[in-house]
Amino acid sequence: MAGGDGDIWNFSQGRWRQIAFPSIVPLQSLCCGGDGQVYVAGQGGEIHRGRDNIWTTIHDGGISLPINDMVWHQGQVGCTNDSGIWTIQSDKVTRADVPDFVRSCAGHASAADGVLLVAGMYGAALHDGQQWTSLVDLPALYKKYGAD
Repeated sequence: MAGGDGDIWNFSQGRWRQIAFPSIVPLQSLCCGGDGQVYVAGQGGEIHRGRDNIWTTIHDGGISLPINDMVWHQGQVGCTNDSGIWTIQSDKVTRADVPDFVRSCAGHASAADGVLLVAGMYGAALHDGQQWTSLVDLPALYKKYGAD
C-alpha cells in the first residue's frame, strides 16, 4: 500500500510494516510488476522501482500531470495520465509509440488476461497483445458528424 508523502507499507505474516522509501513526494500510483519489482509514481512524474527497503529512482520527474495508473502488460510497465502514455523498460521511461487515437484516449489504464485497456476524456482503446482497437474515438466522431 502506498500514498501520502512517500509512505509505503507492506502486509506480511499478519502485520503491517512501513518500508523505507527514498522520497517524500505524494505518491499517486503503484504497480506490482511481473518481474517481481514494485513500481511507484509520485507527484511530478517521479518514478521508483524496488522492493522491501531497496529502491532505485528510475525517473526524477518532468511529467507535468500526475501518473494516474501503472499496469503490467506484455513484460513492461505502462503508465498513463491525461496527456500521454509511457512505458518502462530496463529502467528507462519513454513515451509509448502508440497511434494518435490511443494517445487521445490516455488517462487511465487497466490490464488483465493479456489485454490492455486505456480510457480517458476523449475515448477508449484496447491492445490485445497484437494490435490496438479503438472502442470510442470522440475526436474522429466529432470530425465525422460535427460537434453538435
